[in-house]
Amino acid sequence: MKANRGRERKSRLKRTRSTTMIEIVKPPADSRGYRVVILPNGITAMLISEASDFKQEGIKNADTDSDHYIEDGEAAAALCIGIGSFSDLPEIPGFAHFMEHMVFMGSKKFPKENYWDDFLAQNGGDSNAWTDCERTCFFFVCQQSSFLKALDIFAHFFISPLFNKQSVDKEIMAVDNEFQMVASNDNERMRSVISYELVEPGHVLGKFMAGNKKSLKDDPERNNINVYEQLHTFYNRMYSAHYMTLAVHSIEDLDSMEHQVIKIFSNIPNNHIPRPKFIKPPFQEKKLNALVRVVPIADVHKMEIVWALPPLMEHYRARVIEYLSLLLGHEAAGSILSVLHRKHLALELSGGNDMTGYTHNSTWSAFIISVKLTELGISQFEQVLEIIFQYIKLLKVSLPGHVFEEQKHIQETKYIFKEQESIYSYVEELAENMHLFPPEHYLCGRDLFFEYNEQLIRDCLDFLRPRGMLVMLFNKDYQSLPSQSVEPWLGTKYMVKSIDDNLIQQLENVKLNPDLNVPIPNPYIATDFGLKKIKKATKFPVVVMNEPGIRIWYKKDNKYHMPTAYIYFHFISSAISRNPVNVALGDVYLTLLLQMLTETLYNATLAGFEYSIEGTPEGIIFILGGYSEKIKLVVTDTVKVFLDFQPNEDSFDSVLTHLKQVYVNELIKPVELARAVRYSVLELKDPSLQQRYQHMHNISYPMLLDFIEEFYSSLFIEGFVTGNVLPQEAIDVGKMAFQIIRHPLSSDSLPKPNMMELPVGDFKIFLSAINKEDTNSCVVHYFQLGLGNVYNICLNDLLYAAMNEPLFNVLRTEYQLGYSVYCQPTITHGILGFLIAVESQANKFSMKSIDELMTKFLVDFEKTLSDTPDEQFNEMVRTQSSIRAAEDADMYDESNNFWQEIVKQSYCFERVKLEYDAMQHINKASVMSWLKNLVGDNKRKLSIMVEGCCHSTVEAPPPPPTSLLDSPLKGIRSLIQDLKNNKTSGSKLPSTLNELTKCQNLLEVHHFGENYIANLADFKLHLKTLPYHIINK
Repeated sequence: MKANRGRERKSRLKRTRSTTMIEIVKPPADSRGYRVVILPNGITAMLISEASDFKQEGIKNADTDSDHYIEDGEAAAALCIGIGSFSDLPEIPGFAHFMEHMVFMGSKKFPKENYWDDFLAQNGGDSNAWTDCERTCFFFVCQQSSFLKALDIFAHFFISPLFNKQSVDKEIMAVDNEFQMVASNDNERMRSVISYELVEPGHVLGKFMAGNKKSLKDDPERNNINVYEQLHTFYNRMYSAHYMTLAVHSIEDLDSMEHQVIKIFSNIPNNHIPRPKFIKPPFQEKKLNALVRVVPIADVHKMEIVWALPPLMEHYRARVIEYLSLLLGHEAAGSILSVLHRKHLALELSGGNDMTGYTHNSTWSAFIISVKLTELGISQFEQVLEIIFQYIKLLKVSLPGHVFEEQKHIQETKYIFKEQESIYSYVEELAENMHLFPPEHYLCGRDLFFEYNEQLIRDCLDFLRPRGMLVMLFNKDYQSLPSQSVEPWLGTKYMVKSIDDNLIQQLENVKLNPDLNVPIPNPYIATDFGLKKIKKATKFPVVVMNEPGIRIWYKKDNKYHMPTAYIYFHFISSAISRNPVNVALGDVYLTLLLQMLTETLYNATLAGFEYSIEGTPEGIIFILGGYSEKIKLVVTDTVKVFLDFQPNEDSFDSVLTHLKQVYVNELIKPVELARAVRYSVLELKDPSLQQRYQHMHNISYPMLLDFIEEFYSSLFIEGFVTGNVLPQEAIDVGKMAFQIIRHPLSSDSLPKPNMMELPVGDFKIFLSAINKEDTNSCVVHYFQLGLGNVYNICLNDLLYAAMNEPLFNVLRTEYQLGYSVYCQPTITHGILGFLIAVESQANKFSMKSIDELMTKFLVDFEKTLSDTPDEQFNEMVRTQSSIRAAEDADMYDESNNFWQEIVKQSYCFERVKLEYDAMQHINKASVMSWLKNLVGDNKRKLSIMVEGCCHSTVEAPPPPPTSLLDSPLKGIRSLIQDLKNNKTSGSKLPSTLNELTKCQNLLEVHHFGENYIANLADFKLHLKTLPYHIINK
């Protein structure tokens, strides 16, 4: 029966023929034209044309009833080279990544270093690039009207790159800044240990691939290697046209696109040298049979089990890794995780492969099981291993072929009804796909399960054995272990030993566990994809249910014609905001609820449903999307969880410990600490991480049960049902949700969050980061701009559009302050703001220098904006108007935009039109006037500086501390005290009194120029409270 259904489904997939007579499989709903072309120089190009759609539909004005069309849209292109870090020059680790940076630094035809970024900024565009082990990809998007010139600029990066000598040192520092940003990432540190300690000497997988100042500048200079000259050598050898694939997406017709692409890209040189190949396996099995204890940066208990499988890229049709991942990473009843949950050994589990170049390449395919353990789990990791191998044995005895067939059906259905994604990410994906799959599967190669290959699956299962596995344990307590090794590039501390042979034998002889079962047939798989009809669909959401305690909005889809639906609920309770302790209790309850929902709804997620649950200052938001035929069943099962779920005390204790770890792991990141402190200052009722951490010490299991009762006894539900559903079905969904309410909360009594108004002035906070291993620093300038309206939102967005590229160019490229430099318009509870942030390193720049250079940029930018020609500025306004006028890409985007209006209770469903109209009345003078909010004497500015650990001297060290912080940062004091007393679930961060003393600076505000905040509690005490503001005009 399933086989017949598969044949029927197969006929629903479209095939389109290219000029090379290749049939490309594509979704039936995809009306775009596709063509594969081989250019004279050997580039394989995929052309994607939306010509027919654009001519028929155009891009409408924000008023969808208008006949006015904007003759523009977005176009995009990506070029992927089949060369990556495996091809690094042996004496210059990270060179391929450095090369990727240098390519965008100009060409002989367009020599100005920043010309590309300027051009894209003026034409509503963006660009990016990445380097993986065997591929390097460059991609961009811009407005269609400027696309032809953008293609010309882009192509010349590869035809005649400039490799300006003056750019070398700057881009080396950019690579180094990027390296510093990821140096504290535990996933990167895990890989660095594998590469350094376990990969066979000389194998390409053992290289240091990221690059940094040491590998790209210091060591080459010491060895008399000219890095600049090597750029030309590497380009001539590795950047050959026949290694390249190109994906181009435009509204032009295919014939015109083919002519343009051949003309523009055929001059990229072809050296006719075969591409380097890498096939030698990276590991010996006896060396992989190891137990590695790693000291992580984060406060985490984790186990990673790694097996080295043969390379499986050519077997993509069998989807072996994905199939085994689905089984071993299953989360429903009878799964490994379900049993580990019940035994309180683990919180999360995933299995498989992240499909990045490191773990999935031509030399090997990794299979990794990652388990986030509890304290009990890390102490009894052998028991966790035993349960995992019990399940592997179960699969060998009873391999469930029906799961593959189900997944094949599910993936085909997803593909058939696949909605159009961002063309920016689409061309990036296609350009890489062209290296991985044959032409007929360029579009679908990542998506479909093609054929069940039981023998290949069993062969791979045989590799998942105890002898030959690598077990990596992560625990902060390991920092006290003797005989530690140190990985040289990231400084990861670890200890390696062979796995005990008794444990190996125990795992080889496990017996079947009756608590473990293969997945049951999935009840959520949809088979009816018919579209429902009503007499007249409304343009905007309307209320279909409005009763005490509940209000349900509804909109029937009449645009995207997909058999899907989305359901949104905001569970608003006065309990959350009643006192600060309840905010922490809300986190605990939400985490426990999510665990239960995960087990209940896991099969639904496999069947194509997506859901999310998150906390808000007022309650809980639950979002569900999927096929309309089965969505009522999913809602029924979800409501049952809400009604029946009663957490037990052991689970409460595990989650409490877990959340403390989560808070610590966020607060040790300088950028997150800066955000938490900003919220502490600006929010009337402080919801920040440090406040929640503090209150975690004061809550108990009985308090949680009281909170749950209180939450549902003062509840209002606001919901939105949209898509392929009828009005009565939306009402039925509302009635199901209404069962959750024990006592309705009046819509007139809904809690509203409030902000504090900053006084006029420039106020500064200086803090020291917690993590002594991390040099990363963060400086944030936040400007509060007052109550918002539609016109001012547009002014703020245009200021961002004008500032974003110059900010990046000056602070990152010219001043080299850090890898992450950005600005951002903000809206918080109806109050507008503007934020500028720089993430840097303490051993390169002092906080004072960064603060001053950021301020200098704003002063200089005022002149830059003033000197901008009116026509150039007006073109930017037209570009931003065009972006606003573009229709939502898919049903999810449309429904999410409507939901944002509902959840904020603004109900301004015509916001796009209002903002488009407002844009037409904005000129340069009005934006210049708005800029005064950032540079004028009446600005309301808060600067937060979090300084990383400095391992070398930089200028202007901070002056000595003045006074200790009291509330609202008492949570930080609590955190430090716990770290001292070793109460954060085994964490010893920091582990010595000397290190603790350094971290005490976190509790202190330093005198840092005028208007420094000496005591946050006193400062906040005198601030005015701003009302919650609804922006609907």
